[in-house]
Amino acid sequence: MKKIILVVLLVLLIPTIASSKTVYVVKVEGEIGLATQQIVSKAVERANTDGVALIIEMDTPGGRGDAMMEIIKTIDSSEVPIIVFVSPKGAIAASAGTYIAMASNLIAMAPSTSIGACEPILGYDPTTGQIIEAPEKTINFYSSYMRSLAESHERDPDEAEKFVTENLSLTPKSALEKGMIELQADNLYDLIEKADGMKLKGMEGRLDLKEVDIKILEISFKDKFIITLTNPNLAYFLITIGILGLFLGFTTPGWHVPETIGAVCLVLGIIAQGYIGFNLGGFLLIGLGILFFVIELLTPTFGLFTIAGIASFFFGSMFLFSGTGDIKDIKWVISREFYVQFRYLILITIACVAIFFVFGISKAIKLRKTKPTTGREEMLGAIGTTDTKIDPEGQILVRGERWNVYSDKKIKKGEKVEVIDVDGLTLKVKKHERR
Repeated sequence: MKKIILVVLLVLLIPTIASSKTVYVVKVEGEIGLATQQIVSKAVERANTDGVALIIEMDTPGGRGDAMMEIIKTIDSSEVPIIVFVSPKGAIAASAGTYIAMASNLIAMAPSTSIGACEPILGYDPTTGQIIEAPEKTINFYSSYMRSLAESHERDPDEAEKFVTENLSLTPKSALEKGMIELQADNLYDLIEKADGMKLKGMEGRLDLKEVDIKILEISFKDKFIITLTNPNLAYFLITIGILGLFLGFTTPGWHVPETIGAVCLVLGIIAQGYIGFNLGGFLLIGLGILFFVIELLTPTFGLFTIAGIASFFFGSMFLFSGTGDIKDIKWVISREFYVQFRYLILITIACVAIFFVFGISKAIKLRKTKPTTGREEMLGAIGTTDTKIDPEGQILVRGERWNVYSDKKIKKGEKVEVIDVDGLTLKVKKHERR
């Protein structure tokens, strides 16, 4: 009898087990880089193993062009549908994020989000600090790439092209009206409910999302660390702090803390540079600027080398994200707002570095050149507290140590005294007169 019941239960459970479906969700936040590429690749691989769809929850200003194209290739190779969901409220899918979204099989947007702004930018003009617009050949390349993605995924190529040529940015409502996205959704559950049964873009069939399990793919600590580290603003800050720390440590030996912190920050900055793709010439110019500051501090007057240091640091910073105009040389496909924010960071950093070297290091070097006071000279003028009654001898506590002392006048226990003479290991004191 027990065997019969067990068989019946197994028969009843088989359809339930067979009907279990999983939708995987991976979050893409911040600048798109090589770490993001690896995260998306792992997520697509997992979804293709035992999932029915992958939702990429996106909030990005854009990022590296090579990483963007690799992510698009990964999406194209997926056998399960890829959905890009611009979320949460206030999120953006700008520049590289828009290209990735256009390569997906369905695009959804949460309220108060935006998509677009794909104008290619070369970087900064080091002589003026102004943003350099991309030449026509570069615009043509990216606009045709956007058209190709839109056409292959059954979206209006003419409207999609405006993301590049007119730097168009759309709200969920306007994007839906223009056919750039397929639906609006408040959250993941709303998205799955509305997307069920919808026709896929660039893939045969319709979405089957009835009674699915939602599984959020957790990003490893290593990937989170790399994503944080490769934020261009943080990477630039780490490189600057690293160089400053090393020079501070070398010019003020004996403390060891500045050079230790500097070395760690510089190594982290160089690692980040490998992921981000800084311009090496810009990095070398920043180092040259710091060298000019140090040379200036070792000279008797301030002037020529200070100006050269500020100029080198400024031009080097501007060169970090500058391209030559060649399509292959444009490493970043990112929104204009990023460049504006980075420019402000550069100006603030240069001002702080100049102040640091002109005032901070100069004081440190003067202190290093000052002859140390030890022995008798060190104790003269020191203020201590009587530990016993002094009549005429006694003991005091000064600088954390107990000393034998004597005085010409009686002094009560607990009084403040001042050292006025040193006689071997005995101090002569007088009552401290507060001024």
